[in-house]
Amino acid sequence: MHPDIDPARPLPAAACSSCNELVPVERRRRIPRLGWALVVAFILITVPVSDVAAHDEPGARAGPSPTVSYAFVDADTSDVDPHPNAVPYRTNRSIWVHLLSAPSYALYGVTRPLGWGVKYLEREFPTLFEPRLPVRGALPIVELGGPVGIQGGVALFDQNLWGVGHDARVSALYGSRSRYEVQLDYGLGSALGSRTDLSFSADFFTHPERRYFLRGNRADKKDETRYFTRQFASRITLGLQPINKLSGDIQFAYTRSQNKAADGELGARLPTTLPGLDRITNLLSARTSWSVDFTGRTEARTVRGTRFTVEGELTNDLNGSTFRYVRYAAEVQQYVPLVVLPPTRRLALRLRLDKVEPVRGGAAVPFFRLPGIGGQSTVRSLVFDRFVEEGAIVANAEYHYPIWNRMDAVVFVDAGQVFNEFEMIALDRFHVGYGAGVRVLRGGDLAFRLDVATGEEGVRAILTVNKTF
Repeated sequence: MHPDIDPARPLPAAACSSCNELVPVERRRRIPRLGWALVVAFILITVPVSDVAAHDEPGARAGPSPTVSYAFVDADTSDVDPHPNAVPYRTNRSIWVHLLSAPSYALYGVTRPLGWGVKYLEREFPTLFEPRLPVRGALPIVELGGPVGIQGGVALFDQNLWGVGHDARVSALYGSRSRYEVQLDYGLGSALGSRTDLSFSADFFTHPERRYFLRGNRADKKDETRYFTRQFASRITLGLQPINKLSGDIQFAYTRSQNKAADGELGARLPTTLPGLDRITNLLSARTSWSVDFTGRTEARTVRGTRFTVEGELTNDLNGSTFRYVRYAAEVQQYVPLVVLPPTRRLALRLRLDKVEPVRGGAAVPFFRLPGIGGQSTVRSLVFDRFVEEGAIVANAEYHYPIWNRMDAVVFVDAGQVFNEFEMIALDRFHVGYGAGVRVLRGGDLAFRLDVATGEEGVRAILTVNKTF
């Protein structure tokens, strides 16, 4: 018998590798049931309850259980200082921190009520700020700070007229019995091809006391005059997009305008030799405009890139040869996202040049068609056409700060001047204004904007549905 076998313990047999005999194999010792119970009790007592609960929560992410480490310390630790990281503490902002935060406090105080107001409108009128207008309906219109002062009205629209995709819109603005405006727009969409847009429009307005300032860029308050104007205009426009980044339009327009001195002292100041005064003027114009667009945008905002635009227009006097002139313009827009900030916080910059010149024997340009600065889209701290001459240059800078998903706060600076010859352009001739406002957005376009601007002639408020640029 194998020398290692105890005859008193019968064991299962197995082959011995050294002697080729069958030898018994020793059984493995089993842990008693009491031992398993002690192990389970130890785990339940020592594993943190939060860890167990985290793995038992419904929907918990599957994966390996975290490794738990244990450190055993003496029971009496009352005389041991706790680790500094385990002691809660409070910090107080110094007066310098509050001073540095003052602009943020001011912006928050101004914009937060606006945000509350928009949330109220969104809750009470859930379709007001939807990305797209309904197919048909009516919208209220309020205009403040434009060519004719404050006006209110309504716009009726149908974006699928006759069920064939035609777009029609009629809008009316009313300021008084002698100061109102009516406009009609009708679009045939891509009637001439997939990359075309054919539309017709007409408008009529009258104003008994429109401002006109003499002496061009040097005009002051005593150079203010007033004139009566009544005008009808009709246009046919063909929009084109030959390639994705290039778009433009070709437009033919007819304008019939009656202008005369207004009643009173301010009307008497108008020179009788002013081109286009005290007569009915009939003008026929051919115009084209082209843009190259390298901008990028989010759903509702243009946030980066450059857009270049050039325009040209030839106008002929149907009553003779007095008013034959060309108008040309160039504009560049730049959108700059700020470094380390979200792209919706951006700078919007615009530089625009307009110029008119008589051609083909034309003697002059009608005074009411001269380029000017002042109003909703140029230098906002000035009244409409505060300065007019044969040329105008305008620069705008805006900082857009989103305060809601469809609402921006804006801080802006405007500068502009008018001139007869390019040699007259100089830094000391710019008229500057600045201010702040809000933009409410609908889809990828503007719903309306409110601006408050100040400059060399006081404070002005602007409320309109038209973009600055």
